[in-house]
Amino acid sequence: MTYRRTAVVLLATSWLATGCAWWRKRDVESCAKFAAAKDAPFDSTSAGALAGRYSPVMISESSSEFSHSDRGPLELFASNGSGPRSASGSQLLWGAANLTPHEITIPWVYNPSSRDPNQPGLRIYANGDADLGGRRENGAPGVSMHIESVSRDGFGGTWTSVPDAGLPVDDNGKPLPVPHGRFCALRR
Repeated sequence: MTYRRTAVVLLATSWLATGCAWWRKRDVESCAKFAAAKDAPFDSTSAGALAGRYSPVMISESSSEFSHSDRGPLELFASNGSGPRSASGSQLLWGAANLTPHEITIPWVYNPSSRDPNQPGLRIYANGDADLGGRRENGAPGVSMHIESVSRDGFGGTWTSVPDAGLPVDDNGKPLPVPHGRFCALRR
């Protein structure tokens, strides 16, 4: 009886580990098509067409979390033109992303699920830059994104923690690499 129970536990553990690795590989492959295709660059004149529901995938390229990913639903809304201006231009889209970092470090200022149009979880600007999870008091975003490619199926690009964001440290207090990677948002 103990042998069977041990065999079942080992088999279940192996299946779960393989399943998690399979899921990560699937996320990387899903986003890779946006990195390679370059269907169309971000175009501010047609950005309103990006309003809608997505399944975003954030993939880490940091050495300590390489190829790990997190995902969750995202909803984008077209701005009414009265949104804030930044060095990136006027705000074109805003939205809310329900991301909970399980696999990767995403150091946002506040939770990106905010649906408050004055303090949304995501802002997309005219040059294709985006702020995920707000801006700090000095005006710098906690997580900066840049949309590189747009298609009818979604959009993708790169993300990074802004250097003066609170960086994660290891158990000894030594700073870990700056969190960064690729992302894609697949239209639902």
